[in-house]
Amino acid sequence: MKQAFAKQNPTPDGRSRRLKVSRWQPLFWRCALLFPFYDLIRFAAGSELYSYILLIPFISGYLVWLKRHNLPLASPPARGTAAAFLMPGRWCSSLTGWFSVPI
Repeated sequence: MKQAFAKQNPTPDGRSRRLKVSRWQPLFWRCALLFPFYDLIRFAAGSELYSYILLIPFISGYLVWLKRHNLPLASPPARGTAAAFLMPGRWCSSLTGWFSVPI
């Protein structure tokens, strides 16, 4: 059992490399999407037709608030559903040349 633990936690501080990488991913995506979201907000605020885009987060929050007592506290991961969406997307992106490494 100690060997399995050592393989999962190869660093001296006891944290796996995957955990260290996943700690920085939200910050990366937040920074990467900051300017597109800012441009979308500016575009929607200046357009009468697309101004309803700004209401979507508030309406979604209101609907979740109405059903907050009926929402499940926890649910198992839907790996089959995720694979059903991941594999066709991965296949289509491999056709366009995005992935040079085979699956």
